[in-house]
Amino acid sequence: MLGEARYHLGVWLVPTGGWRATLEAFERSVSLDSLFAPAYIHLVETSYALSDTARGRRFATALIRLNPGSAQARALRAVLRLLAFPDSAAQARLLDSLPREELGIAYGAVARWPDSAELAVRIARHRLRATHSQEDLPEARIHLAYALAFRGHLREALTLVGDAPSDLMSNDAFAEAALLGYVPAERARATFDRWLRLGDWPPFLPVPALALPWWGAQRDTMSLRRFIHVVDTMTGGPRSPGALSPRSARAALLVTAARAQDALVRGDTAAALYAYAPLLGAAAPCAPWCQVDRLLAARLLDARGRLAEAARVFNAPPLIEGGTTALSPGPRPSDVLWYLERGRVTERLGDRARALEAYRFVADAWHHPDPELEFYAADARAGLARLTAEPTR
Repeated sequence: MLGEARYHLGVWLVPTGGWRATLEAFERSVSLDSLFAPAYIHLVETSYALSDTARGRRFATALIRLNPGSAQARALRAVLRLLAFPDSAAQARLLDSLPREELGIAYGAVARWPDSAELAVRIARHRLRATHSQEDLPEARIHLAYALAFRGHLREALTLVGDAPSDLMSNDAFAEAALLGYVPAERARATFDRWLRLGDWPPFLPVPALALPWWGAQRDTMSLRRFIHVVDTMTGGPRSPGALSPRSARAALLVTAARAQDALVRGDTAAALYAYAPLLGAAAPCAPWCQVDRLLAARLLDARGRLAEAARVFNAPPLIEGGTTALSPGPRPSDVLWYLERGRVTERLGDRARALEAYRFVADAWHHPDPELEFYAADARAGLARLTAEPTR
């Protein structure tokens, strides 16, 4: 149950320790009872998320042995065959033979694995083609969109997602694409204004908060202040993060993120860092909407020469890590940027092992990204080249 909570509720239960802590809980479970088959599927998924393919193969084989006739076993057997025979034509024939349910399980097994061959994208494409039910089609589309966005193919991902404020699963993909320059400013501004006029937002995922970094980058102080006013109106006035009500605490974090962006527009980095402080706490209940804000805040710490503090933020898992929910079903571009910043900061601190791991993650995840992201991928490859050329001390 601890592993399930870390896996499915990680973004709401910060800190969770990320994939490693999730893996640890499930491994403890099977060490107590190696025949407990339900623990194995997330062991496979978290192993691949950590790029530990040998461990992933071992747990997949164990699940197949324990329950060979199940859909999970059939899907994982297909994954192992796909990895053993990377020929594109052979993979296509195998994927075409799998029913939709097994394609979904196979996709989940490797969805967060930053392999340069992009197996998750290939599986997600076949799953979408195999989905004929109108009820199941949105999920298949959004999973392919997340797979594409995570691998740096945001242009294609945008063709699969909507920007309506009710389309909660794809709003974060749209917001990150806009921030990275994929969406024309006029469309982004109109979309985010529509989100702001929504009226009421789910307290667990305040949709317009995803637009805060874009408004800041556009120096749109009017929208930032309108956002603050709407939040205060909805919650009955300003609140402090230490308030007892979880809703009030989340509202205070929304306002503080908006004030941090407003301070950055004014060039007041000290005020911005002061405002960002609650978002950088390990227990900040801000969930997926504030990952980009945390990334920007840690970059600001780095720019101000507070390298050790920036490293503490970046060495923690991205918020999405260890959390898979209906509202955030997959990894995002900001996860990859998080690892790039981790590599930059840890390299400067002399933490060669952690920097190598982070740069390798980025280089593999964005092996051949859109041209807009090539700069970041090239930076990671350059970091790998520097560190692998250095003798180990």
